[in-house]
Amino acid sequence: MTTELAHSGRAAQNGAPLTGGAPDRQVFLARLVLFFERAAPALVIAAAPFALIAALGLFDLWRHFGFWGHWAALFLLTALAAVLLWRRCPRPLRPSRAEALARIERDGEMRHEPLRALEDAPAAGSNALWRAHLADARARRTAANLRAPAPTANSVDPLGLRYAALAVLAVGVMVAGREAPQRLAGAFSPSDPAIARGGFADLWIEPPAYTGKAPLHLLRAADALGGTREQIDAAEGSIVRIQTKPGARYRLWLRTPGETTKAEREGEEGSARARLTLARTGTLTLSAGGRRARWPINVIDDRPPTVVFEGAPAPDRDGRLTVTVTIDDDYGAAAVVLQLRLDPDQPRPLDAPAFGAEIAAKTESIALDALKGAPGKRAAAVDLSAHPWAGLSVIATVKATDAAGQEGETLPVTITLPAREFFNPLAKAVIEQRQTLAVAPSEWRRTEWALSGMTLGPEFFFDRPTDYLLLRTAMWRVNKRAGENTRSTVEDFWPLA
Repeated sequence: MTTELAHSGRAAQNGAPLTGGAPDRQVFLARLVLFFERAAPALVIAAAPFALIAALGLFDLWRHFGFWGHWAALFLLTALAAVLLWRRCPRPLRPSRAEALARIERDGEMRHEPLRALEDAPAAGSNALWRAHLADARARRTAANLRAPAPTANSVDPLGLRYAALAVLAVGVMVAGREAPQRLAGAFSPSDPAIARGGFADLWIEPPAYTGKAPLHLLRAADALGGTREQIDAAEGSIVRIQTKPGARYRLWLRTPGETTKAEREGEEGSARARLTLARTGTLTLSAGGRRARWPINVIDDRPPTVVFEGAPAPDRDGRLTVTVTIDDDYGAAAVVLQLRLDPDQPRPLDAPAFGAEIAAKTESIALDALKGAPGKRAAAVDLSAHPWAGLSVIATVKATDAAGQEGETLPVTITLPAREFFNPLAKAVIEQRQTLAVAPSEWRRTEWALSGMTLGPEFFFDRPTDYLLLRTAMWRVNKRAGENTRSTVEDFWPLA
């Protein structure tokens, strides 16, 4: 009896059930192996021009071809690869399911095509003979196997020159070292050979003047552009400067996490100079003529200065106030001042007026130039005996400012300013009224009356008429200004005493 057979497609149209011959994963792998075997000869022959391009790039030989020569060679070799790939590419390239099943049966040495039989069905319906045939196919299905792809590339490369090409590329990578990625990229992106030979630009980092450090040269006129360089440490606020040939086209930028800062031209459009300020750690990149050079930049933060008292300020034997502090700063302090505020809680004589509101809130700043300079422990002595607050309790701090404008100051300490001792009763009274006018300008009437009383009997209290006239003049000045702009008047009292 003859049984008509049809492929699964036709059987499915007749409503016959299908029975899978092999797992989908095994079929997929078989199709992948077949695809590789078919494509390998075309890929190997088409890869030869690209291997030549890469090898010339790794050994840095493209720079001898010139800019347009490089472009021409790249075009011709790419076109050759496309032609070889088209001519050698098999058609159809994609294997069918039936071909995948046949490959599994062949590798498993399975006779009578059991996998394909399990995916077939009789056109006239099932019968005992067909069921016996399927049972035999299922029994032989366990022998299904898939071997590694055959070396079909040998058909176009019987001498194995592809392995020699891989060896040459490996040697090229070792020769190029850290520049291998840039050379490979440059091989497929022609660049200006003048840039590769050097003499293209000067690139340097200019630290802030207050650091006292010399400029750091990243690229000199004789250096070639390309590659990744060693990390550079630079002070915060340093300026990257570049000087190129007139009309040169380039890009310079700093890439930091989340931000990219481009260099700004200096001068007119087309200027050969540009600058970029370093504020954060990142990668500095210079790109020109298809080549790039990168410098990892570590920006050293400029910390604010810190100032600590080495003991509370105290008078020395000459009556000067000695201030000893330790200043810590990256590059030293550019300015140091002693700040004084009147202590509002100090005891006052019963007949002394209260501090004026503006005076109580006022801060006196006295420059301490001896404390400027390099960080470390420093001391300075300042004569404050002529200060209107001499003899009063004050709250003192020392503030240091670095060249970047950052400030730091000590914790406040309460001290008594040293005062000069006067033995002449008249001089002592003048100094008291001077201080009253200084700390309580609104009580100027009190000072005027006191000065008026001192000058009632000039023949008894003054040895020289000029002293009397000076004191009388001061009294009228106090009266005229009526508590306004008293600073110059207060200063004039000191010579009188």
